[in-house]
Amino acid sequence: DYALDSYQLGPVLVDKVRVVCAAVALVCCALLWAIFRFTGFGKAIRACADNLLGARVVGLNVAHLYGLTFGIGCACVGVAGTLLTLLVDVTPASGPAYTLLAFIIVIIGGLGSMPGALAGGVLIGVSEAAAGIVFTPSAKSMVSFALLMNLVSASNAETKDQLWAFIRKYAPGATPQTHPFLDTLTDYALRYFNDFVKPTKQFRAATDKERAAFEDMIK
Repeated sequence: DYALDSYQLGPVLVDKVRVVCAAVALVCCALLWAIFRFTGFGKAIRACADNLLGARVVGLNVAHLYGLTFGIGCACVGVAGTLLTLLVDVTPASGPAYTLLAFIIVIIGGLGSMPGALAGGVLIGVSEAAAGIVFTPSAKSMVSFALLMNLVSASNAETKDQLWAFIRKYAPGATPQTHPFLDTLTDYALRYFNDFVKPTKQFRAATDKERAAFEDMIK
C-alpha cells in the first residue's frame, strides 16, 4: 500500500505520501508563480489587484479577469483538497481550522507575496510539528493561536469588529458567520489581550525613520 511506504534518510523515516504531496504542492506553487510572473493574463490579474481603477483605465476586461481568478482559485482549492484527503481524515468541521491556518500564513508571508506565503506555510508547519513533539499533539494549534494573539496586540484592536475589519483586508468576504471557529478564537485572543497584555502595554516614541514611514503611508 503506497500510504504505508516510507523513505529512510539516515535515522529518519519520511512517509512516501507526504513527500509526494509536498512535491505536488511545490510544483503547483511554482506553476502559479510563473503564471503571475510571465504570462500576459497573470500580469493583468496582478494589475487589477494592485490598482483596479488603473486597470479599467488602460482597458483591461476586469470582469473577465475576475472570472479567470475565480477559476484559478477553484483549481488551487481542488488540488489542495485532494492532497489533504491523503494526509488527514476530512470532516465537515475541517474547514474552519484550515481557514485560520491560511489566514495566519498570509499574515506572516505578506499579502500578495507567493514566496512569502510558501515560507509562511513551511514555518507554520514546522512550528506546529515541533510543538506536537515537544508538548502534546493536541497542543500544535497553540502556535497559530499565539500568532493570532500577537496580531491582536500589534493592531491594538479592542473589539471584535476592529479585528474583523483587519482580517477582511487579507481575507475579503470573511465574516464571523462564515468562519465561526475563527470568530471564537478572536474572542479568546481579545479577552487575553484586554485582561493581561493591555494593562501592562507600554508605547515608545517613534523614531524619525518610523515617523517618516508612517507619514508616507497616510499620504
